[in-house]
Amino acid sequence: ELYRQHCASCHGNNGRPSMVGATDFSQPTTLLKPDMHLLQSIRAGRGAMPAYQGLLRDRDLLDIVAHLRTLR
Repeated sequence: ELYRQHCASCHGNNGRPSMVGATDFSQPTTLLKPDMHLLQSIRAGRGAMPAYQGLLRDRDLLDIVAHLRTLR
């Protein structure tokens, strides 16, 4: 649900981006980074992606990371 609400509009429902420049999470090499690195990336934002620090709890962000790992 969190992924659908906050991420899918750019990264696609299946991890294949629907926005130019968004990370493609359907590629296995994209998620080789540790959970905490991905968590920090989501917290800080990047480019057109907003920072989610203060908007979502770390537990929610880790749930999103766990969901990303199912998209392969």
